[in-house]
Amino acid sequence: RKYIYVPFILKGTMDEKVDLHQELIEHDGFRWVEESRVDSMLTHVDNKKVFKGAVEFLKGVPVQ
Repeated sequence: RKYIYVPFILKGTMDEKVDLHQELIEHDGFRWVEESRVDSMLTHVDNKKVFKGAVEFLKGVPVQ
């Protein structure tokens, strides 16, 4: 069985409620992860590059 993982990166606090309600079920779970742990969890170099770029982008976005 092959799984495809698509990470979504957002800026928020870990106490925010996450709602995965969807018309078309694509996601069945989520995990809050500290930025410092993500690099060790990603296995592909491209994913690590995208994550680092997203973090740099999000540093300029205020938490709402």
